[in-house]
Amino acid sequence: MFWIGLAIAFIGALLDLGTTRNFIRRFSSKLTDIYLDVIVISMIMIGLFISASQFHQTSQKEEAAEDKIDGLEQELKGANATIATLRDYGHIAELNCLGKTGMAGVGLYESPTPLSRLLENAWVSKNGKWYASCDSVARNRFETVIKDFPKFPFSYYAIAVCLRSVQDERWKDYAEKATAILEKTSAISKHTVDHDEALKALERYLEEVR
Repeated sequence: MFWIGLAIAFIGALLDLGTTRNFIRRFSSKLTDIYLDVIVISMIMIGLFISASQFHQTSQKEEAAEDKIDGLEQELKGANATIATLRDYGHIAELNCLGKTGMAGVGLYESPTPLSRLLENAWVSKNGKWYASCDSVARNRFETVIKDFPKFPFSYYAIAVCLRSVQDERWKDYAEKATAILEKTSAISKHTVDHDEALKALERYLEEVR
């Protein structure tokens, strides 16, 4: 369609040539130069208008295609990020603060893992909830877990809570690290409720000092 406009404009330009006009007058002597000038100008203007219109539409289509490609690229990046999160944190999201899935059920025994063994006696239960024990033994256990299982968020959380309770400013660093992980794990569909509760608590603590 873009070339149609140019063709019309080209024909109009041909009509402006003396030889072309003489040829036309052989068939119609009534077509004076004034009429031919009007026809020439009209055809050139119409041709250029059609070409400009088609060029604009083509440009819009190209821009739309580019936008669609950009959108697909962003979706692909998002999908890759989701896959990476599931790969790196999917199994972590299923664990509670004790390093267990809690899926064994009442009266059943969940086999210990290297992670859950390290966390034994590091948490204390009060009114149905688990709280980090801040004694030196528990602190050492949390530090060991951070070293051996750096993607497990609850050891960062536990140390952050313990340091905050004694007004040690280092708690913020641990809180930030825990939050960065919990934002990923809590976005995974099968995460345990401990991830939501820990993230909400840390966000509240950090907001208080900002």
